[in-house]
Amino acid sequence: NERAALWATLFFATSSIYILHTDLLYTETFYMVFHLIAIYGFYKFLKEDKLKYIVLCGLFTGIATLTRPSQQFYPFAFILLSVLYYKFDIKKIAKLSVALLIPCYLVLFPWMLRNYQLNKHWQISTVGKFNMLFYNCALTEAKHTGVPYLEVVKNQIKEIKANEKPNFALPDSFENIWINVTFDKADLYGKYASKYIKENPVNFAKDHVIGMIKTHFNIGIQNIIMRLHIPTKYKLNDDQRYASGIVSVAKTFMQKKSFVEILMAALIGIHLLLIYLFAVVGSFRLIKEKQYVLLLFFAGSILYFLLLSGILAYSRFRIPFEIFYILLAGYGIDGLLKNQKKKLNT
Repeated sequence: NERAALWATLFFATSSIYILHTDLLYTETFYMVFHLIAIYGFYKFLKEDKLKYIVLCGLFTGIATLTRPSQQFYPFAFILLSVLYYKFDIKKIAKLSVALLIPCYLVLFPWMLRNYQLNKHWQISTVGKFNMLFYNCALTEAKHTGVPYLEVVKNQIKEIKANEKPNFALPDSFENIWINVTFDKADLYGKYASKYIKENPVNFAKDHVIGMIKTHFNIGIQNIIMRLHIPTKYKLNDDQRYASGIVSVAKTFMQKKSFVEILMAALIGIHLLLIYLFAVVGSFRLIKEKQYVLLLFFAGSILYFLLLSGILAYSRFRIPFEIFYILLAGYGIDGLLKNQKKKLNT
């Protein structure tokens, strides 16, 4: 309803993470626009059963995937939700799936064809396997061995060079790992990432979950301070931010940061906690109203993007999923005000 939408808009307009990235050339900024249009099209199709809306959803899902390849599995999340919404009505599910996937892959096809012609890979991007080795696995190793993150990455490069003799050049230093990440290189990185995960499944899974929690509360204060040109006396490095526990990060922050930074972090943190608090209220309201499918869609979407980030708890990784908390928060505060109004009237 409009009141819930207005409250959600207020939270969205005052969210530090969206304000911070409004004028930055990050893919998340563009992606969020395309992703929301896709969700709008999907929701309208479920409500009105008009083909144009699911086609709109498919087109913008494709565009969002080209913008951020992490979106590539999201069409199947739409389809999974439709299975629950239509209660296993095969005809309706098939209609939605075809109308969603055709425009989506028509958008993706030229880029995938280009990658196949040049690299013999029907894939969209190399980023997943690269991140898995040099971020997720490397940070996990740094956390449990005490070896600095940069040294871990250098050791990974040495191990690959010692064991592999590919017909392409491997990076000769940490600074060059991002240069010319071909699909062949990504396959090699994926091989060593899979090997590490199989050898360290418990540590990897545990740190993945801890990173998902940390992502919720990483307010990105260092970036905000930098953008406001406020002097900072201490910057946390990658090991402190991503390869340390939640309590350790908080303790270091309180000990090393200035009063201004702590004050700003507290104010932004309160705003974020309010969003999460009202989102919980909104979730209970949906349960009370038996809107289980909608709640599952929100919860599943949040989990989808959190699983992709893992231990790498960048503040900007909140951009794709915080909007779902905001929508729930708007619905939650609207429900609270309605209940309060009823009590006053009685």
